[in-house]
Amino acid sequence: MGDEIQNPRRTVPWALLVAGIILTIGYIGGTAAFLFMLPAQAVTGPDGFVHGIEQLAARLGLAWILAPMALLVALNSIGGAAGNLSAAARLPFVVGVDRYLLPAFGSIHKRFRTPWIAIGVYGAAGIVVALLGQAGTTVRGAYDLLVSMSVISLFLPYLFLFAAMIRHQFRQAAPHVRRVPGGKPVAIALASMGFLSTAITIVLSVIPSAEETNKPLAIAKVLGGTSLLIGMGVAVFLFSKWKTRR
Repeated sequence: MGDEIQNPRRTVPWALLVAGIILTIGYIGGTAAFLFMLPAQAVTGPDGFVHGIEQLAARLGLAWILAPMALLVALNSIGGAAGNLSAAARLPFVVGVDRYLLPAFGSIHKRFRTPWIAIGVYGAAGIVVALLGQAGTTVRGAYDLLVSMSVISLFLPYLFLFAAMIRHQFRQAAPHVRRVPGGKPVAIALASMGFLSTAITIVLSVIPSAEETNKPLAIAKVLGGTSLLIGMGVAVFLFSKWKTRR
């Protein structure tokens, strides 16, 4: 979608830098505040964030802050759902337009002018995964399963991204390409840190929580569900490429 960004060679690097700094400080600061004040078990699970805010407010005598924080949490959930659903459903639509997936993914509804097939397939797949995730476990276990699958599927592309960054440092860059400040050593060091931290995150996401009663089943569902998602995407892609060659 870089064609839709004005001056992407200038905009994207600055956006990554600014957003990375803000998100890193916010995540580290927020996580540290929770873990310094509360045990880790008190801030995990579907309601961990809200429960943690409630306990922190009670300890600090700031009960009045619960109402505005609840409003912000609700707005964050609505915005996150809207952003994730619209962006995630738009990706198969764009790929369908470019014919890397079946052309039907690029179909536009005649009345509402929306990528209705891409949205429908994405929603149906989410429902199936959510239902399968609850098999043989509790709601908490299903939540942990979906979080683990989301982390793994979202982080796998970053392994390729960081590996590609390392490889490109040994190639001659065009004059208009913006290199990482500090040159090849800094770029390789940053990419290696990113690759290593991403790989560790993926491995840790497979490990079930202490509350999980059937840990082998939980690991099998995480690995199996993630493999199924990736396999479906690969199968559709290969079928589309075969059909294009035909």
